Amino acid sequence: AEEAKQLDTITDVVQEKELDSSRATQAMAALSIPPRGENDASSSADNAAALDNVVVSKEDVDIIVNELEIDEDLARMTLRNVMMMMQSGGCGCGEKEALKEALRRLIVS
Repeated sequence: AEEAKQLDTITDVVQEKELDSSRATQAMAALSIPPRGENDASSSADNAAALDNVVVSKEDVDIIVNELEIDEDLARMTLRNVMMMMQSGGCGCGEKEALKEALRRLIVS
């Protein structure tokens, strides 16, 4: 009876972790779907054309593919998305920062 009571006290322990609000906000933003409008087809075509214009380094794509063992197209698209967002945000960040962010996003997803 005492062993059962001790077992219950061990299994009832719950560890609480504090959630980093900035990380949660980033995750929610990444998952949010933009509202649908009448210009969706043209805006997604514009986005696709803009993504195609973003030049990514073959070496950076190879690093992502080799480190995470993912498809080259997914690596290239993720890197292009990150670089486009950094450029549109006026970050002025270099390729290495974009590579780090692309790796981070792919690991988290």
